[in-house]
Parts: sequence; C-alpha cells; structure tokens
Amino acid sequence: MLAVFGATGRTGSLVAEVAVARGLDVLLIGRDETMLAALGRRLDRPWAAASLGDDRLTRVLERADAVLNVAGPFEATARPVLHAAIASRTSYLDLSNDLGPVLSVLRADAELIEAGISATPAVGFGTVATDGLARLLADRVPDGIRIRLGMAIGSDGGSRGVSASTLGVLRAGARRLEDGVVERAALGSGAFRAPGAGPLLVPVGLADLAITPLTTGVRSVAIGVAMPLPRPAARLLLPVVAAAARRLPALPQSRPRDRDREPVSRAWAELFRADGWSDWASLTAGDGFRFSAESAVDAAERVLAGTAEPGSGTASGRWGSGFLAAVRGVAIETSTGAA
Repeated sequence: MLAVFGATGRTGSLVAEVAVARGLDVLLIGRDETMLAALGRRLDRPWAAASLGDDRLTRVLERADAVLNVAGPFEATARPVLHAAIASRTSYLDLSNDLGPVLSVLRADAELIEAGISATPAVGFGTVATDGLARLLADRVPDGIRIRLGMAIGSDGGSRGVSASTLGVLRAGARRLEDGVVERAALGSGAFRAPGAGPLLVPVGLADLAITPLTTGVRSVAIGVAMPLPRPAARLLLPVVAAAARRLPALPQSRPRDRDREPVSRAWAELFRADGWSDWASLTAGDGFRFSAESAVDAAERVLAGTAEPGSGTASGRWGSGFLAAVRGVAIETSTGAA
C-alpha cells in the first residue's frame, strides 16, 4: 500500500488521482478530516487523519509499505514524516526540491539501512528532470568535471507549499557546489545561459546540489532557474528581490494561466570536461505539477516492486536516466539530436 501524506492539497490530490488511476492501493493521509473524507469518497480509497509530530502518524504508516510526502514546505514536513517512516519501517519518498530537507533525508542512510527500508527524496519535476539529464550526460561523458543545470516550470496556478519553498530559496540567495563545497553569493551572481540558445539561468540552492553529485560523481554543480532578464540586470535587481523576500511573510499565489495555452516546463543540463569541451541535453514537458505526480507515482511503483535497496538514494541513481525518459509526456533532446 502507498500512503500519500498531504493528500488533500493541490499536488497531493493530483498524486492520489494518478496512483488510483494506475490501480495502486492508496491510503490518503492529511490533517483535515472533512477534506479527507470527501477525497476518500471521490477516489474510493481509505483515509486517516494524522499530524506532524503526532504518534498517530507512525501508527497509520504501519499500514503502508511506502509513504510519499507531498506536503510542503518540506523544511517543516520532511524530517517528521521521515522519522515516522523509519519508526514504522515504511519506505519514504518526497517531492522536495529544497536543499536542506533533501540533505537531511540523504544523511539518514544508516538509520534507513538498519530499519531495512529505502528513502528516495526529490522525485518531482525539479530534480527528476535536471538530475535525469545530468545522469544521461554523465553516462555519455564519464570524464566530466562540472555540471550546470537549469529549469523553468510551467503550471496552471500554484500551491501554498510551493510558494513557501520558493520564498525560502529566494531568501537564501545564490548557491553553487564547487569541488564538493557549497558556496554562497548574492542572488543573481554567476548567472549563465542555458545551452541550445536557452534563457538566462540564475543559480539558487536547490536539491540538485546534493542529489546530482550522488547520481553522477561530479563534485561541481550549479542549478539555475530561468529568469527573463539580461545578465547585467540580474546582477543588479535580484539581490534586491532576495532582500525583499526576507521581509515577506509569504509569496502571493500565482494567477491561473491563459486557458488557451498549455503550460510548458523545460529543463537543461550541460556537462563540461577539464579541457572546456561540453555536451548538453534538454527536456520539454507539460504542466510541472502533472509531471511531478507522474514521476512520483513512477518512483513509488518501483519502490513497492522492491527495486530500491535499503538506505537513501536518488531516483536517477537507483534507476538510471531511463527513469526520466519513461515519465509520461517527456521529450528529451541532446546536442546530437533527439534522445
């Protein structure tokens, strides 16, 4: 059985719908009993109310083989749900793309092995797309020493959890991994252009800084988000944005998109050798929330099938670049043509 923690939110209900459509045995978990009961009736699946830090969550998870945590912000939810999963010996997955929470999951490797369960964080759009492309390139170019990644998520609206996580990333400023060490700088510093005449990418502290070194063995990584700004403007304006974000209690919810246009999500990866030569790959998909639901359920199915070894690991590290290629609605292009 797959437990979905945070099932009544926008992303959670979409994940639950995809899992049910694939015939999985799903347990819906959240805090609001009224919303859970309504979702349970609509999907014809059982539900249980449980809160973070509540012993009841551990007892509820004893009914499941794996739990998929989709409740953001993950700075608040990842550790408590992971601890409940370890206590109940339930394998753990999440949709976090935040560096801190993902590091905490990866660092629980010894506890996970002792409990005989697996943990696979960051199985949603942001990291599956970029890290999957990085794995594809690392398989093609085994002597790469540096990776630059980028993403631009397209969606029909947003969610409170995503907005809270985004605010945290903006507050933190720029981050990059240099020879295994996370370096900090002002937001907008070190901006770079995506390969294939792509947009300007502004480095931030996303989960790729922890995930991609594990997947590829490359110790210098930058992950940027697309910004519609020229590079000089990014260096001048984005530090102001970061300062403003530190004073905001929350980001406003994004407006619904133009219904006449389908959302498009993009991701890029470029791998450099020591001599400066590089290889690149890019991805095009539809709505980022739909991608996350599909990729998360893909990962959960593999965990339930017993293909994830006990301990912490990454999706592309466990299942290769083929995991990304198998996500529904994905098109991958490389420097030598379609993948």
